[in-house]
Amino acid sequence: MSANPDTLSIPAGSSGTSTITLVSIDGFNGSVSLSAPSPLCPSPQCTTWEISPSNVIVAPNSTATATLTIFAGGEGAAGNITVYGNSGSLSHSVSIAFKIVSSGRTPDFTMSANPNMLTIMQGSAGKSLIILTSINGFQGNVSLTPPVSCLAIGCPTYSVNPMSVYLNSSQNATAGFTIQTYPQTPLATYNVAVTGTSGSLSHNAPVTFTVVSSSPPDFTISSNPTNQTVPAGSTAKSQIILSSFNGFSGTISLTTSPPPLCVSCPGWTINPSSVTLSPGGTVASTLTFYTYAGSPASTWVVSVTGTSGSLSHSVSVAFTIVQSGSTSDFSMTANPNSLTIPAGSSGTSTIVVASLNGFNGTVNLYTSPSPLCPSLQCSYWTISPTRVDLTPNSTAKATLTMYAGTLGGSGNVTVYGTSGNLSHSVVVSFKVSQPPDFTLTVSPSSSSVSRGGSTTFTVTINGTNGFNETVSLSASVSPLLRHGPTTSLPSTVGPYSRSTLAVSTSRSTPLGSYAITITATSSSIAHTYPVTLTVTR
Repeated sequence: MSANPDTLSIPAGSSGTSTITLVSIDGFNGSVSLSAPSPLCPSPQCTTWEISPSNVIVAPNSTATATLTIFAGGEGAAGNITVYGNSGSLSHSVSIAFKIVSSGRTPDFTMSANPNMLTIMQGSAGKSLIILTSINGFQGNVSLTPPVSCLAIGCPTYSVNPMSVYLNSSQNATAGFTIQTYPQTPLATYNVAVTGTSGSLSHNAPVTFTVVSSSPPDFTISSNPTNQTVPAGSTAKSQIILSSFNGFSGTISLTTSPPPLCVSCPGWTINPSSVTLSPGGTVASTLTFYTYAGSPASTWVVSVTGTSGSLSHSVSVAFTIVQSGSTSDFSMTANPNSLTIPAGSSGTSTIVVASLNGFNGTVNLYTSPSPLCPSLQCSYWTISPTRVDLTPNSTAKATLTMYAGTLGGSGNVTVYGTSGNLSHSVVVSFKVSQPPDFTLTVSPSSSSVSRGGSTTFTVTINGTNGFNETVSLSASVSPLLRHGPTTSLPSTVGPYSRSTLAVSTSRSTPLGSYAITITATSSSIAHTYPVTLTVTR
């Protein structure tokens, strides 16, 4: 049994309440009769009290509550009230101290935050000091509650430390308020408040904070493909891809390096030459490279530049011209030339071998060596078939199969093609992605508390590899003893969250060390984290 609060200051002629909490230990299941004998005093000057309900059911591993209401009589009275709980041969009690104060000067307290306005970089934390001041002689414990965080990805999370302070009439009490943001936290202004309660008294300390980007809006530019072989007299195209970064929006002008001014030299154009990006969006323009029958065999590198205000980025695309009447040859390309494969599965890329200038023959295919690793952790690859036959102006295909290991990572595979003294290659990059998961950390790893006091631990959940689910939290205490420490923890949190595990003891809690195990689960994923609590005198 425990009482919250266990000390009350009540103005004369009014009332105050304390919540009596009963906790099942060792699977206790039954009815508990509650009593708190009140004085037989008909005068309004007398202070009386009652407990409701007078009988509660406590189920295994659960709690039940009742309310002790104190009706204050004349000013100056003080004392202790004992609430008894009985069930068969079991009997326990808890005491609540009270003091009746003048109704003309009701004890109270105020709360404020310093600073009460914050600017926080996305992914960083901000701190404010919560200040509590006694008025009209207030003294007692004040419980502090942080704002409730939403469960969506990137929602800010909040913590208060300590979560309970003792305030007396001679000095202020303080607590630290921490606001944690994440890379996914929306850029916005938030209005929150820390709540302080003591008995029937409740006040707030409001805080306004604005989340700003850790880097300015920008855009990226890339090309696909980045290099091509072009027979003289034909054309080739490459897609120029522009993507918004950090919320960029606006118009981007596209220009190219100037084409050469000579007879039979190649030329190029970009269309459209201006594109508009919205936040988070992607657009494309087409770079066209054209040649003439007399264009000389050579390689041309075209630079495409995107400009928007003071922002400017470039990408280069290489075009190699081959003579249509030159020695027969073959080319090799890969589609796609980059693979992202979940760990433990496989992916494929099609290797296209094309006849150039009337090439006619067999091309033998092989790859750079796979790792010599028998473990399931390693990735390996194969090419099939290992030879293809080409007739003039034809193409043939082979399949590169990537078998992703269980470890994340990235690399490159080179596919080689040979025919006589001709040799070409193409590179396929790969990345092995891990399944969605999350990490669980708890700090500090250990804490000491005086018997009858409380402490807190910070529980942090961080999603990895695209994890986007809610996480269920629970905490268990070992050994589980009568009057042992009790825990309070949010049952469900978001994939990027920080919450508070509150641990409370009573004056009857046995001294010693307790192992507290925090368990976080989401679908088939489960993680645990152990911490240690030491209860001292």
